[in-house]
Amino acid sequence: MKQLGILVADDHDVVRRGITSLIESQPGWKVCDEARSGLEAAAKAEEQKPEIVILDRSMLGKSSLGSHTDKRFSSLSLRKFIFEFAC
Repeated sequence: MKQLGILVADDHDVVRRGITSLIESQPGWKVCDEARSGLEAAAKAEEQKPEIVILDRSMLGKSSLGSHTDKRFSSLSLRKFIFEFAC
C-alpha cells in the first residue's frame, strides 16, 4: 500500500511534534518532512512533493510574499490543510 505523504509546517516545535505523532500513528500516513516557516514549507513541498500540507495559518504572512502566494508553493498539485489556534 502506498503511503500518503504529508508535510507538517508550524513554527512551534511542540505543535509540530504532536501533529507528526498523530499522523505517524495512522496506517498508510507518513510525515515526509517538517518546516518551521511558510517559505521553508514552500521549498520542502516543491522538493518532497507531498500529497498534503498541514500549515499553521499564522505562518502565511511571515514573509514579504506569504507562503500561500509563493509561486513554488501555489503551483504544486497538492491538498492544503490550514489550521489556526486561538488562545
